[in-house]
Amino acid sequence: MFPESDCRGYSLIEIIIAMSIFAIVAASLLFALTNADRIKARGSTVESVTTLARNETEAIKNIAYLNASINDTVYDIAYNKKEYTVERKRIIDGETDVFVSDDKKSALQELVIIISEKNKPDNKWTFNLVQGFTN
Repeated sequence: MFPESDCRGYSLIEIIIAMSIFAIVAASLLFALTNADRIKARGSTVESVTTLARNETEAIKNIAYLNASINDTVYDIAYNKKEYTVERKRIIDGETDVFVSDDKKSALQELVIIISEKNKPDNKWTFNLVQGFTN
């Protein structure tokens, strides 16, 4: 009454292999999406970098990280006892510039000024600070 079919059940090993492949692909996509701004900033043709963060300090750190990956310069901003410290250290010669402020806006402005000082005049960057979402 019913025709015989060639269907067979999948073994446990085949299911585990298929799920592993799916997990690897999903993890790769998730990594690419969460690090899209860092990946985008490494290209030499990028003119604008925008970062999403939970607060301004995190956004400043993200912007500094993005720029450090491009210009062989390490930027750091630290918040300690209501004092913001912006530090720039060039990897090539070890020269360090430090700016300290008790105002978040001044620290951000100084960081943008420091970052905008480029060796090549044709490589101009703009940095946007975007207030992110808090859970």
